[in-house]
Amino acid sequence: EACDYVEGAVNVIGTAFDANLAHWTLQYTGGDSSGWVTIKTGTTAVVNGLLGEWNTTSLRPCAYTLRLLVTDQAVINCNNAIHHWSEYTVSVNVGTCGDFDVDDDGDVDLYDYSWFERGFTGPHP
Repeated sequence: EACDYVEGAVNVIGTAFDANLAHWTLQYTGGDSSGWVTIKTGTTAVVNGLLGEWNTTSLRPCAYTLRLLVTDQAVINCNNAIHHWSEYTVSVNVGTCGDFDVDDDGDVDLYDYSWFERGFTGPHP
């Protein structure tokens, strides 16, 4: 779902279907990535099923966008290099909501709150 917080191994469920499907590609961008990073590709239709497993364990907590590109076999303007395709995107957050990785424990606790408070109001005397 859009704006969800996810972490670890994330099953990406969706639909990649077309009557004349050529192929589909599941990708992400955000965090430290520059451009789109491919998670999985396929040439067979998927209807409300598993498109791929996105491993987020090595990604830093941040906002990311998932993109599904579905390409049709039909060509545009009689040019075999140009095919019709559709793009679907959804943005999610990787990491636990409020975990600032101050103590590298993967949960939200007083260490994280203290770090947030110090950044928001400045250090306490």
